[in-house]
Amino acid sequence: MRLGNAGMRYRDIVDPQQSADRIAMRQMMDAARAFNTAQIWPEINNATVEQEAGLPHIVECDGLTVHDCGQAFAQQFQGRRLWCRRNCRSEFTVAPIRDDSLSRDTGRRFSFADRTEAALFRRTWG
Repeated sequence: MRLGNAGMRYRDIVDPQQSADRIAMRQMMDAARAFNTAQIWPEINNATVEQEAGLPHIVECDGLTVHDCGQAFAQQFQGRRLWCRRNCRSEFTVAPIRDDSLSRDTGRRFSFADRTEAALFRRTWG
């Protein structure tokens, strides 16, 4: 009694058409992932000087800190970030506003590549 046909299994694994189909599917999935990532996550973390130069529209949220908001900080901060992720097509970044004389953050700076998105953010979050 023989268990399986090794030649057939090998042929199924290395079938050129099947390999080409897998490569094509992988390329389509990679392209879709890249497109969706750009649409879903336009946020830049730890922006470089060059990236910051491309984000000239700034909205400062003074008082958006743990010290000023207490337990409500996380909800308020994440609400603003989620708004940006849902509504911004262009890049944006968030950075703390630091006051060295107080040795703490005094707010958050939202920087946008698009002027209209910055204006909508300012109107929504005042």
